[in-house]
Amino acid sequence: MKWWLTLGAGMLFALSAYLSLGHSVRVPYDLVVYGGTPQGVTAAAAGAREGLNVLLIEPGGTLGGVLTKSWLATLDLTYDAEGEPLYGGLFRPFFRKLQHDVSFDVAKAARAHREMLRDAGVHLKLNTAVRQFRQDGPLLSTLILAGGHGNHAVQARYVIDATDTAELAAQTGARFTLGRQDTGLDDRQMAATLVFRLEGVTWSALAEQLALEGQVLGNRAQVHGRSGRGLGNVTQDYVPSDPERFYLRGLNVARQDDTSLLVNGLLIFGVDGTNADSLKRAHEDARHEAERVTFFLRRALPQVFGGAVLRGVAPELYVRESRHLLGRYRLKADDVLYGRRFPDGAALGGYALDGQMYLPGEAAYGLGRPAPYQVPLRALLPQHGPTNLLVVSQAASFDSAAAFSARVAPLQMALGQAAALSVVLARQERVALPALVEHERSLARYNKLLTLRGVRLEAPGPRGNEEDAKHESFPTARALLQRGLFGAPGSTPGDLRLDDPITARAFLNSLQHLMAATPVSGQENGSHRELFSSWRARVGAHPLDKLSHAQAREILVSIGRPSAYLNSSEELLLRGESAEVLWALFQTR
Repeated sequence: MKWWLTLGAGMLFALSAYLSLGHSVRVPYDLVVYGGTPQGVTAAAAGAREGLNVLLIEPGGTLGGVLTKSWLATLDLTYDAEGEPLYGGLFRPFFRKLQHDVSFDVAKAARAHREMLRDAGVHLKLNTAVRQFRQDGPLLSTLILAGGHGNHAVQARYVIDATDTAELAAQTGARFTLGRQDTGLDDRQMAATLVFRLEGVTWSALAEQLALEGQVLGNRAQVHGRSGRGLGNVTQDYVPSDPERFYLRGLNVARQDDTSLLVNGLLIFGVDGTNADSLKRAHEDARHEAERVTFFLRRALPQVFGGAVLRGVAPELYVRESRHLLGRYRLKADDVLYGRRFPDGAALGGYALDGQMYLPGEAAYGLGRPAPYQVPLRALLPQHGPTNLLVVSQAASFDSAAAFSARVAPLQMALGQAAALSVVLARQERVALPALVEHERSLARYNKLLTLRGVRLEAPGPRGNEEDAKHESFPTARALLQRGLFGAPGSTPGDLRLDDPITARAFLNSLQHLMAATPVSGQENGSHRELFSSWRARVGAHPLDKLSHAQAREILVSIGRPSAYLNSSEELLLRGESAEVLWALFQTR
């Protein structure tokens, strides 16, 4: 009760202070959401549907974040063992408006976001940014906004930072790690992407080409609904204008209502998602590179892209990674892989632990398929900074490797709704948000409220194999997993299978990721790349063949890193043994 009264007194103090500075101050809002991202829109709508007076502030002029401004027009959906999406609540009606297709028309997605806010009665301010703020003790109480009507102040009892880079939280004293800084490797961020639009591509010809690729190569190349994926066997021949800056991976395409294609495949390295100048420069450079890519595709596959014309690029880069909050709990990659549950579980995730490249020349990061896992509410609550603030985005309190899975938009939308419902309950019980997660009775009510609103917290099917923890190499394998340097085979969700032999591809990928982040001279780095290319070529036809001790030893000797764990026998190298080899290399890097 004392906390509630203090909040009211702080509001009155801030009100008088800002009136004296000449700012116009609006009626206090129960909840202010900063960022018109998918998770921000969902959070605002969820709060308003519960009777809160909600304001959504979006610095730009468009709702939908990466889905509409970065043209990320394919949802990373995960389904349970019975074929149902893991995400419930307000995500379901949104998905229905997209005709239950994982790829969608961008304009239709923007309209669905607007309708969600309108139907819930959310107050909306576009083209408005937070310029200043005021804290009263532990509370973020007043936001000074700059927009088309000049500066004005708004009072907020609770605030959700739903920007993808947690801009507001970073300014208010919350603490973060940058990129993969938590791993001890470096602070690089995953490659960003510029999506571009092509017209003049015959959809049926593309479908035929991808079906042929899938049949011949046995990969997942295909067209399904509006979605197409594949052509990695074609894009591998693209020579970028700057190989240290750009890379063209296999393509993901999303067909739009006007028959144009949004193409996701151009990677940009060295982008700092927290730096406006870095983003602007990368966007401009990538726009020119998209012209080169279009020319390449016309030449490489004339039967598909012969008439292709570049008709623009996304207004913003798709930034996969920037900051990671230091919250009251940090979600870890093993939490994700093993499908762990928490007393304050807020939403259910299950997307693969798939990370994009950090450096040119390395393989993408595939750490395995998780069992359905919960994200705890504590991962949205800053350990430092205002106590009435939540962070809901890929910049929430996830280790960098855990964010490979937790960053996807459908899960973020579920977390947006869960965050708003935590505000509803905290108001009802008149407790601070950090206190909410500490009381068993409050958590039981929170769980019930989430369930009543359709937010999924459980899924049918087995959990992860926690028996792994009894394996003698588990501590080492877990430490590598948390750093993105070791993963589970894709066959079984939530199982590192440490007593299975390791494949040539899995060992080479983990070793290359480790060595690419190891400080060496430019000449030695180039030599390592050539050696890994050579080894990939040797195992290219049989990447799933098991690796022997002798073969692994030969690989390590060739890069000047012999290991005492390996011998010259043809005995197969087990996954647990390979973890010990990699960990020893990590410790001596």
